[in-house]
Amino acid sequence: MAATPISNDFKIPPPNARGKTTLCLLKTKLIRFIRAHPWFKKIVDHGWARITRIRRELCVRLNIVNRRRWILAVVLCVPGLVAMLIGVMVHRQHLYHHIDLASLNYPFDETRGRIQDIPKSLRDLDGKNVSVDGYMIPLDQAEKITSFAIIPVLFGDPWPPPPKLQQVVVCNTPSGVTLAYMPTQIRVYGRLHVAVEKDGGFIVDLYHLDVARVQSLEPFTLPRSVVVITIGAAAMLLVLTARWALRRRKRRLIGHCVACGYDLRATPERCPECGLVPKGAVST
Repeated sequence: MAATPISNDFKIPPPNARGKTTLCLLKTKLIRFIRAHPWFKKIVDHGWARITRIRRELCVRLNIVNRRRWILAVVLCVPGLVAMLIGVMVHRQHLYHHIDLASLNYPFDETRGRIQDIPKSLRDLDGKNVSVDGYMIPLDQAEKITSFAIIPVLFGDPWPPPPKLQQVVVCNTPSGVTLAYMPTQIRVYGRLHVAVEKDGGFIVDLYHLDVARVQSLEPFTLPRSVVVITIGAAAMLLVLTARWALRRRKRRLIGHCVACGYDLRATPERCPECGLVPKGAVST
């Protein structure tokens, strides 16, 4: 008997395909059985009724007076939170001793200088957290910078003279951290090390800074996308608030409950649906 040729479209299923198919069938049958069972419908109906009851209770509690109180509380709390954040940021900055590079114009011999020639006020900052303002000069590469120098002035009219050795701070980033070049004035925070470093008999630097963070000092500007999104969100909130206020006003004018919309012409003292007492009505 001749063997039946195997079609080229035939594919051997993976080893776990049959098990996965069986599992999917069992899962489908189990879901159908649960949905068809009467207690599943009871649970769904009970949950939906509970959600509806909670929503109605919230409508009663969050009436117009409570809404005003919540809005007032938010309005009063937001400035407090903003002030607290600003205070934390200012306190964080005061933890660093600020060094003005332009004022470091003390006499120092760049060939035979010693550590004692550095002012005591600077030597006392050895091992402490400081902040330095200046311009970045990369020392290793232009893109992924791990070592750079900070100088007080980069541009000027007339062209400024090169900085002195005592006006340059060499900054090193932590291991695995790189920075992009910043052409504007920056502020560098970190731990300062004061020592006379020599290379080939020449003094190359006096200050080393272990960088903790770098901050740009150019004026802060929000991206256009953030501004557009903020304006759109504010406009949407304004539209929703106006729609909510107009709906409540319409319900009040036609004699309906402002919370749930129930017709109150027969029971103007209290809404029988949600229990809200209309403004100006006397509860009996």
